Amino acid sequence: MITDIERQRMLHAEYTLRKTNCIGTALYILGAIGEDSFVGAGEQRWESGIVDTFLKQYVKVETPHVGNVLVIRSRRLIEHMGIIVEDNPTKVYNRLGVNGVIAPQESLDAILNIYRKFPKYEFYSKEEKRERRLFYFF
Repeated sequence: MITDIERQRMLHAEYTLRKTNCIGTALYILGAIGEDSFVGAGEQRWESGIVDTFLKQYVKVETPHVGNVLVIRSRRLIEHMGIIVEDNPTKVYNRLGVNGVIAPQESLDAILNIYRKFPKYEFYSKEEKRERRLFYFF
């Protein structure tokens, strides 16, 4: 499900064309960062950067649904991110490259074809957030 505030951020992101990329746009829409901005390799390293810290709050799912996050990886780096906006056929809201325009309903197949040299793609569900576990030591 896509919330009203996420829809508002999607509209705002369409007018941001400088100093941003697909990762920054996706994180902005999902509320992880305060503005649509460029998120580079230093900020996105596997298990240590803001992207994976953010994604640890979500659950990895096999089948994408509206509101899920698409992540395409190459080894430890994230190459592309987008948000699923339509099921059957699956369509993705994403920014096309650094400072690129927004593609509000690009087919998942087209995106996977563009990034075919990076065969690892994942979907994360914000609807099924992980339980937070608290540990107490006495």
